Amino acid sequence: MLFGYSRISTKKQSHDRQVDALLHYGVDADQIEKEICSGTKKDKPIFSALLGKLRSGDRLVVEEFSRIGRSTRHVLDIIEQLDMKGVEFVSLSEKIETKTPMGRLMVAFLAAMCEFEAAVTRERVIEGLEVAKSNGVKLGRKPTDPKKLDAAVKLYQSRAYSVRGIAKLSGVSVATLYRELDRRGLRRRGEIDESPQG
Repeated sequence: MLFGYSRISTKKQSHDRQVDALLHYGVDADQIEKEICSGTKKDKPIFSALLGKLRSGDRLVVEEFSRIGRSTRHVLDIIEQLDMKGVEFVSLSEKIETKTPMGRLMVAFLAAMCEFEAAVTRERVIEGLEVAKSNGVKLGRKPTDPKKLDAAVKLYQSRAYSVRGIAKLSGVSVATLYRELDRRGLRRRGEIDESPQG
């Protein structure tokens, strides 16, 4: 059975163009699901329900790729899910039909492009880190201000506040304060650890 899906981001937009394309392809009007939802949202209730009712031998048709996914990688993941269920996928603008050799080739090409882009991004990040290191930039978390740390330790020594209370007052995290107290040998014996993981 043929199913169609049309998505617009806001009520100010219209489904007309997408629906016309789906009808022209041959999808019955009562088999076209329409949704108003931002493309950046992962959860699209109507689309999710449609995916749930698709069965082997069905065909899902959209006017263009961007209607169903937030990114090419996301769309490819959906196509893979459909393929595992035996459902064909058609994107009219991109002229992709997964039942055809050319359509499968296009999907493989897009997957390869995603992998390439991911590899390039990783390489750029690594290069950027190396350049930053060579320029003397210290990577990782910014060290805690020594003055804040000293103030937190003094509050601790006053015994007037809990460790969590000191963290809120000083802006020094519980874990950082405990490490500093241990380093200075000031942590009280038998004290209950107030850190989040404790």
